[in-house]
Amino acid sequence: MPLEEIEKRTGSLDRFFELLIRFVKREDDEFLEKFENTNSILKAGVEVLELKPNFFGFGLNINALIKRISNRA
Repeated sequence: MPLEEIEKRTGSLDRFFELLIRFVKREDDEFLEKFENTNSILKAGVEVLELKPNFFGFGLNINALIKRISNRA
């Protein structure tokens, strides 16, 4: 995620790291709330774009890879 987006969502990098530390210590979930809709944006992009690079006849379906990773999170 670009630094500009992090600052936009949290106010500053200091605040970002403060929220991240509190989340890791399981003190609260405010960190998740700030970044929760990022996953839905990613899913929308996967549905609209088809990314299948090919190299000597072998391809990688990036859409499927992104879906698998997002389902694990």
